[in-house]
Amino acid sequence: MAGVVEKGDRRDVWQVVANGGVFLIGLLIVIGWPGLAPIVAPGAAAALAAAGADTWSTEIGTLVGAPPWSLRLRERVPPGTSGAVSLPGSIAGVLGAMLLALVAVACLVIPGSQLLPVAVGGVVGAWTDTLVGAWLQSRRWCPRCGQDTEQRVHQCGTPTERRGGFGLLSNDGVNLLCTIVGAGSALCLSLLFASRA
Repeated sequence: MAGVVEKGDRRDVWQVVANGGVFLIGLLIVIGWPGLAPIVAPGAAAALAAAGADTWSTEIGTLVGAPPWSLRLRERVPPGTSGAVSLPGSIAGVLGAMLLALVAVACLVIPGSQLLPVAVGGVVGAWTDTLVGAWLQSRRWCPRCGQDTEQRVHQCGTPTERRGGFGLLSNDGVNLLCTIVGAGSALCLSLLFASRA
């Protein structure tokens, strides 16, 4: 995984913004305009649920050690490869989204009636991350090691070549999109449930 993922275990400001920025915006809206909380809070909670579900999928899937399956290549790939899935990782992502939605209810961030929209939003966001990571995220290749990677300079010190996807769409961009889609999905479901009540 160390030679594949862009940043490895290091966290930087862009990762924090990508994974927590949508939640922070929702939080600031709720603080500034409390009357909007019933509309905004489910989206904010789902953004965190999506980021959490994506993290659970990757980390638990890697920990279990089941080789993931690339949706784009339709073959086994190294753990940590964007756009790849494993059964343990997929189950962990769904459980992570559900648990984070339950935490949001327990902490009174959202009412119990919003549990399902937030959990579903988390799962939809995490799956969006997987699909976009498979086909649209920048894919690179190390000519020295002959290894696929997300790194601009491979761990061996060699500059890598872009081999597909959009050059500016890094893993941080995909994570940001994951949280936006998760929030948007929860908002849509929340409004749909409210209109039927």
